[in-house]
Amino acid sequence: MKTFIKCGMYVLSLCLLFISIIIKQIEMPTSCTISALLKANIVPAICFFLLMFSVWFYFQFDSMTKGSKKGPYKIVKIENANSDYLVFLTSYIIPLIGFELETVRQIIYFSVILIALGLMYIKTNLFYANPTLSLFNFTIYKVNYECENNKPVESGILLTKEKLSLYDEILIINLGNNISYARKAYIRK
Repeated sequence: MKTFIKCGMYVLSLCLLFISIIIKQIEMPTSCTISALLKANIVPAICFFLLMFSVWFYFQFDSMTKGSKKGPYKIVKIENANSDYLVFLTSYIIPLIGFELETVRQIIYFSVILIALGLMYIKTNLFYANPTLSLFNFTIYKVNYECENNKPVESGILLTKEKLSLYDEILIINLGNNISYARKAYIRK
């Protein structure tokens, strides 16, 4: 399941690239039949399919984050890490927009680069630095948190749609390797 989340997050992170390729590459053939349109726009059609997968995955991810959570944990140290979105965007997405996709060789080369980036993205757990999530008001925090019963402090990276502060109590869903989705805990005392 965690590998599916990481793969889905990778494809979701490429939404801006897919939109750029569709805009850059789409052509209107003289014959406006569906087959002529698809034949003239194979690359934009693939990007459109991946864009639709990204939309579907986002709703799946959003639904998953409403599930059961662990906690509550108290934040004892917090740092906003939203700059990770920009690092990913400028390092990976922006350079890919400039690729020419006119020949089969260029398309294969581009595909190999995307697959290699995806494998690194998944293996290094960079899936939290997904620039598309920033468009949906997600924030990245690097935090240390502890349980109420004074268990040792743990550190991790949190994705959340809420503004978190020092000493907030949170509930988390583990997404993999110290990366979690967090929501504030509203606990009756």
